[in-house]
Amino acid sequence: VVTDRHGTILAHPQRALVMHSLGDDPRLARAYREWEARGRPQRLDAALWRPLGEIVAVAEDSAAGWLVWRAVPRAQLLAPLRVGRGQAQRLAAAVAAVLSALTVAFVAWQLRPLRRLELRAQQLAHGDVGAAIEDWPVAGGEIGRLTNTLREVWAERARVESVNRDVLAKLRSLMAAAPVGLCFTRHRRFELVSDAFCAQVGRRERELVGQSTEIIFASRDDYLALGPQVQAAFDRGEPYVGEWQIRRADGSLFWARLRGRPVEAGNPDAGTSWSLNDISDQVAARQQLERAALHDPLTGVANRKGFDQALARVFAAPATQRPASIVMIDLDRFKTINDTAGHAAGDAMLVAVAEAIVATVRDTDVVARLGGDEFAVLLLRCTGAQAAVVAEEIRRAIDAIALPWQGRPLSVGASLGVAELDESHPNAAQWFIAADEACYAAKRRGRGSVNWGTTSHDVCVPPAERQKQAAVH
Repeated sequence: VVTDRHGTILAHPQRALVMHSLGDDPRLARAYREWEARGRPQRLDAALWRPLGEIVAVAEDSAAGWLVWRAVPRAQLLAPLRVGRGQAQRLAAAVAAVLSALTVAFVAWQLRPLRRLELRAQQLAHGDVGAAIEDWPVAGGEIGRLTNTLREVWAERARVESVNRDVLAKLRSLMAAAPVGLCFTRHRRFELVSDAFCAQVGRRERELVGQSTEIIFASRDDYLALGPQVQAAFDRGEPYVGEWQIRRADGSLFWARLRGRPVEAGNPDAGTSWSLNDISDQVAARQQLERAALHDPLTGVANRKGFDQALARVFAAPATQRPASIVMIDLDRFKTINDTAGHAAGDAMLVAVAEAIVATVRDTDVVARLGGDEFAVLLLRCTGAQAAVVAEEIRRAIDAIALPWQGRPLSVGASLGVAELDESHPNAAQWFIAADEACYAAKRRGRGSVNWGTTSHDVCVPPAERQKQAAVH
């Protein structure tokens, strides 16, 4: 658009606007007003005018004195710039991708020694100390120093492993030569077992190593009870020694002596070494001796010492043993058998009497031969009234004995005394004396009777009460 110095349009693409004010052109009106506000200068910075998304520029024709106005859409004017910028961005992206790939390749090439070093460190961690020397990376700087350090650790590890293998081989040879079972445990699990140990428990090595030590014990209670005993011994600075029943793989049991010693005092994580010795024969012999010491060799029932120990247990555990009663038994007419038939017949009669008494009472009751023709029975959790009923049954069982001997039957009778444990018996001796006195009272007042307290009669209680008490017993 061409205007004069006053803004009158002299040339316009739309002829209808010729000779009109430039302010009538919608595209140039804003630029025209700003031009007038600035005092109608001949030249203006085109970048200052950007109405309606367009850039307007104005310049003066010095020869004619006219002004030439030009309005260009901003998008049209910037299109070549956008195209150039897009091309530059694509080029920059391509260059960046190439540089990134080169950088990654360069870094990977630089880190090859570090990767090889990492693989060697992993092998070291897993115990593989047999890799060749050429497998180590060759590098300088920090990687080189780290490589040298790990090579030294590797060499030391290989030396230690070699020493350990030699020691373990010697240890296995020693364990194989030992006549007793040997094992090493840590955290209550088997880590090393000897051939003798495997043979004793009837299991193979692979069935034991890594397993809980509980599998060889007769019961879980035994297993749980062992721990505190072992710890107490170790705390005293002593090895542990104890006898336990051990379970074989087939379920059979045997007695063993366990000896344990910590590998390192005060450090349970270091483990414990154990020896196991089968002492079943020793235990059986000891039990036989103990039984012989507490039982009558002729009749097999308890002797006076065994009976005294049973009485002591009643006083030691009153809550579980009482009420309790003693039945004293003195045979009638026994001397006649010894005098007429001989002592062999007397011994046979004593055996028959013991069998009759045992058959009458419960398994939990204690039957004893005190000496000669005197017997006693300890009835646990049994009142005096109940004991009197049992005593009467014992008397009848003895009366019913008809021992065949040299063509004729031998028989005896019995006088029995009953004493229930009460406050008048401060100890076992007083209790025993009360039962003995009751027995002698029965013998004095009439043979073949039961005496409970101060009463002596053939039938200690009425028949109905006797049946009731027998049922309770």
